[in-house]
Amino acid sequence: MAAGNENSTIFLLAGYGRYHCPYVWVRTNHDRLVRLNHEEGHEKDNPLRLKSTLKWKDGDVAVWDIICELVKLCTVPTPRNPFEVDFEYFDNLPMEESIIATGAMINFLQKVVMSDATEKSFIDKVLDDIQLLTKKHFKDLQSLIKSQGFPILEDQTEREEEFSQKNQQQPSSPRQQQPSSPRQQQGMYYSTEQPSSLRYGYQY
Repeated sequence: MAAGNENSTIFLLAGYGRYHCPYVWVRTNHDRLVRLNHEEGHEKDNPLRLKSTLKWKDGDVAVWDIICELVKLCTVPTPRNPFEVDFEYFDNLPMEESIIATGAMINFLQKVVMSDATEKSFIDKVLDDIQLLTKKHFKDLQSLIKSQGFPILEDQTEREEEFSQKNQQQPSSPRQQQPSSPRQQQGMYYSTEQPSSLRYGYQY
């Protein structure tokens, strides 16, 4: 975000020991914020009076709740999803940076979804963005593996493809379908196969 952009506002979100809670200060386009919210003059050096920061000491408030309130405060009309992902930004990154950035964004959005304090009206839209980001993340990761030639990961991918083809070609017999252990008889099934996200070093 460019500091000289008249259509944007930059905030400082900080927490100092003597305050015992985070506060938000306006750092650019203070007049624009006042105009959008039809407020009277406000001292530029004073922190904003936000619902989220006021509830910090007594309620369950997370940093993303403050960000959510700021986005709604500065956007007209109010967005249906304050955490809407700018996919064009990730598309324009180099592949290696995109993999790291999408992984970090997925992790952040999952925390937003799992937070009990987060407003639930836009959660479905956040989940949709998580799904699209996850697809992009692993698609880029597979492309990087093929282009860079990581032997261990390539061997693992080949074994997975062979295993998948064998399962498709060999129909299961009635004997194979019978539970072979007390745990399976109780409906508890265990697999030693690790999810692809763990094999590649990413855990979400």
